[in-house]
Amino acid sequence: MNPYIRVSFQRVDRNPSIESAIHRWVARFEAMRFEVRRAVAVVEPAGRNRTTVHLAMALTSGPSRTVTTTHTDPYVAVSDAFRSIRQQLLATPPGRLVA
Repeated sequence: MNPYIRVSFQRVDRNPSIESAIHRWVARFEAMRFEVRRAVAVVEPAGRNRTTVHLAMALTSGPSRTVTTTHTDPYVAVSDAFRSIRQQLLATPPGRLVA
């Protein structure tokens, strides 16, 4: 696993499959030419049968983004978090990258 990707599980058992999904999403970002400097994901339960994912990503080009998503399916919560950050990054006009 990559040292610049940190995945932690709070109040829930560690799930290697979810951790692998997070690593795969970071690899997708790198394939889209976003150079990820750091990615921190926290997975925790959110009420009844829901999972919350807090995701913070910093790119080498400067911008960093943080999102929080909640869903009944933890894999969907992970994908929603990464898609939200991707949407934010693609919506930022070139030359206007703000950290």
